[in-house]
Amino acid sequence: MLIKTESDLLRALMLRCSKLGAKIWRNNIGTLRDERGSYVTYGLGNPGGSDLIGYVPVTITADMVGTTIAQFIALEVKGVNGRVTDEQRHFVRVARESGALAGVVWVRPAQSLAGRVPASEAWELADVEAALDGNYILDSRA
Repeated sequence: MLIKTESDLLRALMLRCSKLGAKIWRNNIGTLRDERGSYVTYGLGNPGGSDLIGYVPVTITADMVGTTIAQFIALEVKGVNGRVTDEQRHFVRVARESGALAGVVWVRPAQSLAGRVPASEAWELADVEAALDGNYILDSRA
């Protein structure tokens, strides 16, 4: 699949995460006005919650050998001209500090983001696959 847009990347990530055993959902965030004129916010982590939310089964070692837990996943997806908001950066940082697999995934290769995006935020599809396979190759800064 040729990935040119944020929508393409969202679909590719959802399919790949599913094939790697993760459960992943699209997390739409926003605010709307209901029929009474009240504002209702929706979405997990509003404002700043990641585009894709889910979990990956992880088998615990040592005293809990054989027990499987769900490790939280939060992937913020950005298109060619996408920008990470302070709220999104905060959400990813807090998720990582709490043990989640979280980061910003970009349509274009991380190398083209040099000088514009901190390396700790720039993931490629291969990075997501490696992280889901248990190879945590990204640093923990958001």
